[in-house]
Amino acid sequence: MNPLFFNERIARISSYTIRAVQNAIMTGKSLSSFINALVAKLVPRVNQIGEH
Repeated sequence: MNPLFFNERIARISSYTIRAVQNAIMTGKSLSSFINALVAKLVPRVNQIGEH
């Protein structure tokens, strides 16, 4: 990963996480549902071979 983009990525992840926590609290979302949605959003997807 290019070090110049590291701080930008951390800031984006942090701000997304804070908004997701606020939304989960306001909507009464269950903890497991919240964690699953957060992981799905933040963990990078691996492209399959031949996929562009």
